Amino acid sequence: MALTEAISDFIDADADKRRNGAEAEEYRYSDFPYLPANQSLASVSELRAVKGMTRGIYQALRPWVTVWPETGAKINVLTAPLPVLRSLNADDRWEPLPLIEAERLLAMRAEGEVASVDDLLSDPLFEGQSLTELKTLLDVRSDWFLLDASVELLERERHLFSVLHRRGGSAVSAVFRSEGEL
Repeated sequence: MALTEAISDFIDADADKRRNGAEAEEYRYSDFPYLPANQSLASVSELRAVKGMTRGIYQALRPWVTVWPETGAKINVLTAPLPVLRSLNADDRWEPLPLIEAERLLAMRAEGEVASVDDLLSDPLFEGQSLTELKTLLDVRSDWFLLDASVELLERERHLFSVLHRRGGSAVSAVFRSEGEL
C-alpha cells in the first residue's frame, strides 16, 4: 500500500502528500536530491526513483509493468501471465489471488473454459464480490505489444526494445524504440 501511494504521489501533478506517499520535500532533502516526475512515467526504469522502491522490488515488478499507453489500456485475460492474473481481484480487495487459484484459472484458460471476460469473472472465486471496477480493466484483445529482440553480429550482442501499437484492425506502428533498457 505504501509503495502504491508513493508511486501515485511521484506521478501526480499535485503537492498533496498521501498518507504513505512522498512529495517534493521528501525527494529534495534526500542524500541525492531530485524531484518527483509529477507526470506519467516515460520509462518503467523511473520506478527506481520512487521513495521506498528497493532493487529487489523493482526487479520483481519490471517484467510485469509498463508505462504504455498512458490511458485506456486493458489487461488481456486470454494472455495475461500468472503474476498479472494474481493481481486481479475484487474492487475492494488489495491482496493478490492465491497462487493455487490463479494457477487453476490458467489451466481453465488453457482448456478453453475462459474465452471472455465474463467467463473469467463468473468463476466461483469472484462470486458475491463487487467487480465493476475490475471489469472495466479487462478485455480479450491487445493493442499494445513489447518486442524484445536480441541479435548477435560479429560476436557483439545488441538488445532492442520496441513498443508497438495496433490501431484499428491490423495496422501496427512502432511508437518507441530503445537499446539496452526500456
